[in-house]
Amino acid sequence: MMLAGLLVLLMFDNGGACPPDINPQTVELPEVVVHHADPLVINCTALFNRRLGDACVITDEDTSLFVGNMTNVDWDIQAYCNITMNESLLRKNVTITVYKTPDSVSISPLNHSGPMVEGTEYHLLCDIKNVAPLQNLVVKWYKGNESILNVTYSDLSIKTPGDVFPNLTITPSRDDDGAQYRCEAELDLGPEGPQPPPKMISKDQIHVEVLPHQPTFPTSPTTAGSMDTIQSTVKPGCCYLEFNPPSVVVEYGDPVSVLCSTSHPKPDGMGWESTIGGVSFQPDVSSVTWTVDKLEDWTIEPMCYHSTVDGQPRKTLSVIVYKTPDSVSISPLNHAGPMVEGTEYHLVCDIKNVAPLQNLVVKWYKGNESILNVTYSHLSIKTPGDVFPNLTITPSRDDDAAQYRCEAELDLGPEGPQPPPTVTSEPLNITVHYEPRIVCPGWYSELENDLILDNVRCIITGNPPPDTVWSRNGEQVNASVPLSRTDSGLYTVSAINDQGSANATIQIIVEYAPELTCRDEYNIVENENVDITALCKVNGRPEPDIHWFKDQNQVDPPIKWTRKNNGEYKAISNNTHGKASHIVVINVFYAPEILLKNRTSLMVIAGSNVSLDCSAEGNPSPEVKWNYTVAGNINVTTEGRQRTVRITRALSANTGIYTCTATNRVGMVTRKTTVTITTEDYLKIIGIICLLVFCLLIVIAVYFCKRMKKQGSYHFNPINTNINMRALP
Repeated sequence: MMLAGLLVLLMFDNGGACPPDINPQTVELPEVVVHHADPLVINCTALFNRRLGDACVITDEDTSLFVGNMTNVDWDIQAYCNITMNESLLRKNVTITVYKTPDSVSISPLNHSGPMVEGTEYHLLCDIKNVAPLQNLVVKWYKGNESILNVTYSDLSIKTPGDVFPNLTITPSRDDDGAQYRCEAELDLGPEGPQPPPKMISKDQIHVEVLPHQPTFPTSPTTAGSMDTIQSTVKPGCCYLEFNPPSVVVEYGDPVSVLCSTSHPKPDGMGWESTIGGVSFQPDVSSVTWTVDKLEDWTIEPMCYHSTVDGQPRKTLSVIVYKTPDSVSISPLNHAGPMVEGTEYHLVCDIKNVAPLQNLVVKWYKGNESILNVTYSHLSIKTPGDVFPNLTITPSRDDDAAQYRCEAELDLGPEGPQPPPTVTSEPLNITVHYEPRIVCPGWYSELENDLILDNVRCIITGNPPPDTVWSRNGEQVNASVPLSRTDSGLYTVSAINDQGSANATIQIIVEYAPELTCRDEYNIVENENVDITALCKVNGRPEPDIHWFKDQNQVDPPIKWTRKNNGEYKAISNNTHGKASHIVVINVFYAPEILLKNRTSLMVIAGSNVSLDCSAEGNPSPEVKWNYTVAGNINVTTEGRQRTVRITRALSANTGIYTCTATNRVGMVTRKTTVTITTEDYLKIIGIICLLVFCLLIVIAVYFCKRMKKQGSYHFNPINTNINMRALP
């Protein structure tokens, strides 16, 4: 025997960005109908949200379960689909119907053999072996090709194979001689079952042989209760007799009147034979009326006859005496109080003193939905009786507060009152207790100090109403206290009642306005790679954006910093809950650079004054120093960023290398000047040499100018014209 509980499991996530939209109603499971010897495959499909690019779209994910050959499976097999998402579990049951066609179907008369006698009641038995489930079985009776009766077992809840023996009551007439009867066993398994529904026809058909009944007739006019009869001298017939109305449906105790007439051209007379209201033989009439002021005979069969030279034909009037129930009530069988989900119960409809039972239709309703009809057409009881049809229910949570009622309707045919007389029970309201069920979103977010767990939109059902408990990391939390930003995390909500418990896990996100965490000032070395957006952190939920401004213009902070990026920056961050800003000063440090450049060598006449200047820039501002041979006639002064060495009345001792050094935390730079102290004669010689060189350069220039003038340009005039050849300038 295989396990009765089967599991189909789907596990997936929601892409991390789209809110899930999963509940048992979005899980698609087919209603499975399977032959007991066939394999079984179950598909479970879940619809959910998934991110596709920037959009959330509905997609599906499915799986299937192969059970194998069902021959040895429990007839009451159950399966369910579990959907696990973000540690949250949903479950939906699968409806499985396992069926089996009958081993055999046969028909035979009950306790009778041989020909049947006209007007006598007989019972035909349909023997159906080993069929399941019985509640889906429909037994159809046929006379020739005419459907005459359907028998159902929908009030049963038996899923295992069993035998049934429905019977058909017949009272054959001479017209039924040679008629064929058969029965069919059909399994109506609904739209999910095989089409057309599987059925089996009885292997034998009954050919009815009917012997005519020999009637008796009165020898003289009779009154009600007269017992004197004579044998008919001719073959009985009724072809000359007609009733108006043709048949009678009358409520018990009401009056009734029926006209019997004959179309025979020469009737000798007519009369009515009846236990009540009989009419003695009336000579030389072609019609006679049967009248009863208060009909109280349940089995009355009044007979009209007439006398002719051909004999005394007669005809029995069909009379149905009915009575509506004294009372109709509904109650649970052997149970009081609330019902438990998944447990089988029986509701009894108590119908008192109704007739005739074979015309009774008991209709069961759930709300306004018709769920079952029970008939008693197989009976032939005309006197009032009590019946107690029952309805088997297995309530679910959806049936809580459902109303059930039953109706007793007398279907008396077209001759009966229209609409058919009906008596309805008072409704029965049922209460169903069921274990809790929780459907929660995969995540929930709200602004801090406004987010309260009790306000999380979870659908929690259960009866009795369950108690709800919230916990985090296994510890219970107060669900009515507002949460702060540090309370974000995974929470579990539990619902508990006396039928069980259920849990759901939710990602709680506490939202808050942006906050910037930055220093007021950052020092960066030029050409250094620094991501200031990483140094200046922003917090907030939803995740805020951040923009940078310099001199009121939006900028993208560089990664590699240069001195031109130095300055004041403003960071502005926004999300749906607010705005934050912060001013950051960026100091870009770079090594010193000397601005005033002295010559690398300087010749100074002894006794004269000379100044050596040195100025540098850098960040931080560099420190400028001169290094030289100290002498009494040398003085150093500072003006702004410029440092000056002054030599007064230079001496030969002042000859040497004067070095300017600029230093800051980033680096150092130097500039050297060689100072030479010389006499005045030496300078004069140098001056004469320079003058001679200058004069030589002038002579060379004049020479080249004259040479270029001699080369010149010329024009030529045409023949027979005066030709003047001249040098063109």
